[in-house]
Amino acid sequence: MARTSSSIAGISVAVCLVMLLLPARPVAAEIIWRGDFETGNLEQWRGTAMKNSAVRVVSDPVRAGKYALRIDGTNAARSGDRDRIELQHQPLPPGTAEGTERYFGWSVFVPKKFTDGVHNVGYFESRNSWRQLMSFEVRGEDILYTTRVPYARHWSGKGKLTPGRWHDFAVHVLWSRDPKKGFVEVWFDGEQVVPKTMTATLLDENPAFFQIGLMRETSDVPETIFIDHVIEATTLAEVTPPDRGTAEGGHPATTAFFAQHCRSCHAGAKPKGNFALDALKTDFADEANRGRWAKVVEQLRGGTMPPKEKPKPAAQEIATVVDAINKQIAAAESAAIATRGRTVLRRLNRAEYVNTVRDLLAVDVELKDLLPPDTSITGFDNSAELMHVSSYLMQSYLDAAERVINAAIASGPKPNIVKRRFDIKDERTVKPKGSVYRHIDDGVAIFSSWVSANIQVTLWQFQSRERGKYRFRISGYGYQAKKPVEFHVMVGPLNAAAQQDLVGYFDVPADKPTVVEFDLSMDPAQTIRIIADNLGAIPPDVEKVGAENYKGPGLVVQWVDIEGPIFDAWPPKSHRLLFGDMPQKPVAERSNRREVVSEQPLVDAERILRDFTRRAFRRSVTDADIQPFLARVQAKLD
Repeated sequence: MARTSSSIAGISVAVCLVMLLLPARPVAAEIIWRGDFETGNLEQWRGTAMKNSAVRVVSDPVRAGKYALRIDGTNAARSGDRDRIELQHQPLPPGTAEGTERYFGWSVFVPKKFTDGVHNVGYFESRNSWRQLMSFEVRGEDILYTTRVPYARHWSGKGKLTPGRWHDFAVHVLWSRDPKKGFVEVWFDGEQVVPKTMTATLLDENPAFFQIGLMRETSDVPETIFIDHVIEATTLAEVTPPDRGTAEGGHPATTAFFAQHCRSCHAGAKPKGNFALDALKTDFADEANRGRWAKVVEQLRGGTMPPKEKPKPAAQEIATVVDAINKQIAAAESAAIATRGRTVLRRLNRAEYVNTVRDLLAVDVELKDLLPPDTSITGFDNSAELMHVSSYLMQSYLDAAERVINAAIASGPKPNIVKRRFDIKDERTVKPKGSVYRHIDDGVAIFSSWVSANIQVTLWQFQSRERGKYRFRISGYGYQAKKPVEFHVMVGPLNAAAQQDLVGYFDVPADKPTVVEFDLSMDPAQTIRIIADNLGAIPPDVEKVGAENYKGPGLVVQWVDIEGPIFDAWPPKSHRLLFGDMPQKPVAERSNRREVVSEQPLVDAERILRDFTRRAFRRSVTDADIQPFLARVQAKLD
């Protein structure tokens, strides 16, 4: 029995079209921004606390590297009912733009338990409108994570911010004003505490910025907080400290072990064996430091430390410490291997993707309304470092692929072709009196246009019925003019004057009728608008004396010819590139729809996909290459 195959093949081809995002070249992954104080100062940051004497960069304690931030909070920093000592980070574009996806991570150390008042230790705020978007609040040892668009509680960490050790925060955000697209995820001390939760993460068109520090309900009690390892990146791994859970400044069991069994001999000015515990840093990314920790493990496993004359720790206690250290060594080495060997794939930018699908399928489809513009850096919009793919952007490319496939596959009868001449005298907005227009024998003279007031010639008599290529011919000339007259043409939805795209700029000579011709790809329900340029008058100037009496230069539009949609053959080339000469039959329940039919749909689908992937990937393809796509076809057939 014959089976329809156009929709089946279309599914897999659409997936292939999304795979075209995969790149031309791999590049090493990079963290987008560091605020880790490893410069030894505050130059990575901005904000009012930059010159506050309560803010210092210190070398102990640190979460990673050599330096961390220390803030000593007092009510000397009072602002209103809050004590505020904060540093700001404004992500660079695309940063927090609609649809951008980012990870942020930072670490906090408090020597003593906070008071029970509210303390903000990290939050995001909307610039210009100055509204919090999400916040991490601490009361005593309790942590509360909330989003604010609208307000919602997502996690209460009772007793989680224990003093005397580092704690790690990480948040994954897709920035969007749409609660159906935006989302957050949160990790605390390596554990996910907020699973992916859909919520609006932007308030308005203003960008968001990140603040750390100490904003608390004003208090006479001095309080101190240390902050380190603040990172903006594209993956969770890149914002997670490489030594998550280490001994000194991390895992409580190893911290206690060192304090009880090691520090009395291996601290101070003259440590025994010339080995100081202070030389053991928490930065396991440092290969030399990992070597020092490995020696500690060797001593503990061999039983040489603690020495025989000292109290012997229990075997389980030693095993716990060794396991904690080994895990951090292994994690850091894995991260080092991943950093050296891991690559990210540079996707095609919007222009490259449009050009590629046009060449592959012989379709010219407008996708600017679906795909956001790419960020430009140093004049280039295909910089691999900025070509990230968020889930929001991936959905946009899936929508674009679906539009391309729908345009490429001829799933209906040949569209009716419009071939007609339009006279703009017949347009109801082109009034012969009390306007900027003068009706003359061979057309309409336009003396001024004013787009912001919608004073432009809209071709209301025409709207495209089908997506495709249309041919336009506009005849006009300069009127009461001594030099050529300029105009431009826009295209867009019939009833949305603000949603127009530029077709091009043209000029016609004075007193000499001239035909301007162009082809234009149009979506359904679109038309064109004609705007006269540089005529030296605004509409009130013309209306004041009346268009019939106006002596200044103008543009005469004699007529507009439109033909389309234009096809070289039917089915069009795009359809034949996919299906060749395979037959089509009407769909019973949809009389106006036709689909390709096949006696052997899986065999034909494999042939179609093999040919398409070969052209798409620009190389020979193997069975393994097409198997994932063919499996989708098989699932659809089943």
